[in-house]
Amino acid sequence: LPLGGQITILTGIFYWIAQLLGSIVACFLLKAVTGGLTVPIHGLGAGVGAIQGVVMEIIITFALVYTVYATAADPKKGSLGTIAPIAIGFIVGANILAAGPFSGG
Repeated sequence: LPLGGQITILTGIFYWIAQLLGSIVACFLLKAVTGGLTVPIHGLGAGVGAIQGVVMEIIITFALVYTVYATAADPKKGSLGTIAPIAIGFIVGANILAAGPFSGG
């Protein structure tokens, strides 16, 4: 992460672009593999607006990224790294339970 001082901002931008391009390729592959069938998607909960759904997703994404960085990526984590897999699994589960009814989690 550029914020953690592990990579430069330029390298971070290149990673960002690569991830976006990778997701575009994955979408085209999914369309090709499914033969153009409609892929079911999650929707917002009743009474939840688009902005509210985006804010919820921002919050749960921050929680996930913070947990991954704090337990697995931070060079100053010490022995906290031993619980990284279970901590990441728990935060993913908590995010699904918390955001599922609102934004599809």
